[in-house]
Amino acid sequence: MIPWFTEESWPKLREAAADQDNLHDTFEDFQRINTPRFNHLVAEGHPVEKIQIEVEALIAWCGIEGRPLDRTARQMFAMLSVIERDKTAGHA
Repeated sequence: MIPWFTEESWPKLREAAADQDNLHDTFEDFQRINTPRFNHLVAEGHPVEKIQIEVEALIAWCGIEGRPLDRTARQMFAMLSVIERDKTAGHA
């Protein structure tokens, strides 16, 4: 699973991120780099999925968990979002 964001939420993510230096400056750069990576993984048969992240919820979760909003937090939040989605849909 790959945490994915919207153009509208990108500035807020960059502002809140503890690892701003590891994030692309613009959403366009994020999408330009990560879309081909995603497509390559899919083409190789990997079971990947773009997980749309609500930045406000991610920020709140990091606050509750007392963790920095970094790559690890984004990945964990995406994973937890999938678990919650599947549980709600009756897949778990």
